[in-house]
Amino acid sequence: MEIRLYLSTKLEQLVCKAFRSRRKTIPIEDIGVVILDHQQITISQALIAKLLNHNVALITCDQTHHPSGLLLN
Repeated sequence: MEIRLYLSTKLEQLVCKAFRSRRKTIPIEDIGVVILDHQQITISQALIAKLLNHNVALITCDQTHHPSGLLLN
């Protein structure tokens, strides 16, 4: 089964939309770290900018699930 996850933002919320499932939202002010640990995640640039403006650390992982990048404000 192919997993596709779309991360975006709306009204100061992180919006998670998975293929064939309901949308979930999380207040960005409640987030400290986001770890992207799957190759089928799509994240909007607007969300990246908003996360960094709220001092959220954004960590990306490679196909072996090891950290490969870190974005900080």
